[in-house]
Amino acid sequence: MNKKLLIAPNSFKEVADSDKVADMFREHLKQESGLNIEVLPISDGGDGFLNACKSAFGLEVLSYEITTPYDNSTFSCETGYDRQRKKIYIESARVLGLRVIPEDQRDPLKLSSKGIGDLFLKIIDDIRQNKITVDEVIIGIGGTGTNDLGLGVCSRFELELYDLFGKKDKIIPEYYYRIKELKWSAPDLPFKIKVVIDVNNPLLGRKGAARTFGPQKGADKGEVEVMELGFTKIVNLLKDKDIDRSFENLSGAGGGLAAGLYLFFNASTVEAKEFIRKELKLEEKIIDKDIILTGEGSFDGQTLNGKGAGIVLNLAVEMNKKVILCCGNITQDVKEMIGDHVDVIELSSFFGSKEESISNFEKGIELASRKAALLL
Repeated sequence: MNKKLLIAPNSFKEVADSDKVADMFREHLKQESGLNIEVLPISDGGDGFLNACKSAFGLEVLSYEITTPYDNSTFSCETGYDRQRKKIYIESARVLGLRVIPEDQRDPLKLSSKGIGDLFLKIIDDIRQNKITVDEVIIGIGGTGTNDLGLGVCSRFELELYDLFGKKDKIIPEYYYRIKELKWSAPDLPFKIKVVIDVNNPLLGRKGAARTFGPQKGADKGEVEVMELGFTKIVNLLKDKDIDRSFENLSGAGGGLAAGLYLFFNASTVEAKEFIRKELKLEEKIIDKDIILTGEGSFDGQTLNGKGAGIVLNLAVEMNKKVILCCGNITQDVKEMIGDHVDVIELSSFFGSKEESISNFEKGIELASRKAALLL
């Protein structure tokens, strides 16, 4: 009897999206006799989200010209349109990620999420011209280079911030801490917004967006505190306006983008685990498979507790499936946590350094495939 293999990797960040990784494994393993292969590229909302959704839902590509996070220069950004289900999918990493921000512009105090606002306006314009019908916009939030609480999005919908002297300020995190007044009237959007989040950290505090993601995006200690003060100021101003929102459990995902889309646009939230298991239909795909091959670049404790490949691994183990985990590298403590029932293949073990394994990624996948074939 042929064995059934499901290849369901997450993206290998800054190397290859999940659809490419899945296709590479399938190409190398398809010659194995007695093996039926199915692929399911997955994404927890970060890099590769759009391609994973294209693979799962057969999306049409709609491209829009939008502004960069750092100035008013423009670039073409792809979205995915499901005409039958009337949904548009946006990958925030393509709009606000480090891939679109040059190294000399990576100052999170000066960066804006306005590109998402540009997309909303372009989508609304296409709806009004009867080019498309959209009931829901789904945004994968992860891999962003911005840390602006989503106020950049609001800047495209007439948000205004004023300082102590009544002067209108630019809507970037550098100035939030000194804002005295916030003017905002929620627009009547023709679609609902749903965000897919890969982390559960809060917006404010020791594990909040500023202190967790600020340093990752280039902020020093002082700048992190400026962001924290600014986020706190904006939240308090919104509380004073008595808007119809709960201020408990605000999400820090995407540098506060998830929280901002909720507070200003009433966006709903779905955790990556639910999105992958139900909407990408991982549970349905995995149930009749004998072996599950998953993986992503760096597999650590955070991955195991709710990010891409960790979601696949945990469900596969829960369903008593044989699991092969292929990753760039894995920490020893996590390797001990997952136990002997999961076969681990590290790409870094084939090369002399992490840098070498990244630059020789395709060769690494070939070697990993050979090792996986032996395990199969």
